Amino acid sequence: MKRLISIFTCLFLLSGINCIAQSRVALAEKPAGTYPLIWDVALAPGIVVKRSYNSDFVLGVETRIEKKFSSNVAWTASVGYTNFSSSYGFITGKAGLKTFFAPKVYVAGEIGLGEYTQGGEAFIYAVSFGIKAGNKWDLSLKYEDFSSTTSYPSQVALRIGYKLSK
Repeated sequence: MKRLISIFTCLFLLSGINCIAQSRVALAEKPAGTYPLIWDVALAPGIVVKRSYNSDFVLGVETRIEKKFSSNVAWTASVGYTNFSSSYGFITGKAGLKTFFAPKVYVAGEIGLGEYTQGGEAFIYAVSFGIKAGNKWDLSLKYEDFSSTTSYPSQVALRIGYKLSK
């Protein structure tokens, strides 16, 4: 777990360095206020990695907003529901950064909180690697961990997002 937190921290630091290094170029390309707000909905089927409960399959749904503040860096905010079996799940809220290292290829990191449907809370962190497919689709592979004082599971999921905004 310490290794994953270290990876997550490095991703955020690299995103900030990348933003600073390219800020002059990005500002010359397009004024910051001209990037539109993007809204999407997603389905995220996955598998359990850390088996704390008797569940193998995960199904999540979420809605996310994204706003670029340069040509290659965007912030994200999302809310959703992740179901680890028919008996329990998490209501989630996360915020993060998305860094594009090619026009449609990105790496992202998110942190947030989850409310366990049976009572209790968990800190959530997620890292993902994804692509923008066409103008409407966003596909990513993500690792997401639900951490707290008790042992909650983690997952690897394929996030299939569809952009609702223009």
